[in-house]
Amino acid sequence: MPSAEYYHRQADLCIRLSRARGDKEASARLLILAEAYRGIADEMAGIRRQCLTTVLILDKPRPEK
Repeated sequence: MPSAEYYHRQADLCIRLSRARGDKEASARLLILAEAYRGIADEMAGIRRQCLTTVLILDKPRPEK
């Protein structure tokens, strides 16, 4: 499964390609695709952060009573 970094790179590539294109419709589609890639990357990064936070919370020593 590709990583969040992979999707960030794909988004950057789409943005660069959209700037190089003379065709406005193709550029617009590439920007939409870039936004979709960024959304996937952000979602994956958020899930990873959530998992790490859960691990850190569960790993904390509990105070003695």
